[in-house]
Amino acid sequence: MLSVMKLVLEENTMNDGDKEDILSCVLSIDDESLVQEVLSQSSSPMEGMTLEEYLVWSLSNPLPEQFLLLIYQVS
Repeated sequence: MLSVMKLVLEENTMNDGDKEDILSCVLSIDDESLVQEVLSQSSSPMEGMTLEEYLVWSLSNPLPEQFLLLIYQVS
């Protein structure tokens, strides 16, 4: 899921100079590190995240924003 979010972010911000800093920062992190970051915010990392934990994470991370905009455009 994080790989797809990174791809969507990269494709949607390629021509946007304002978001270039965000793009380079987020895309420079490998997928395993992102997964560890996400799971570290979970109350039970072995079981995954709850919906509430995901929502809190998504507010502080730029990855889900572009992905959600794409889903909204498709539907």
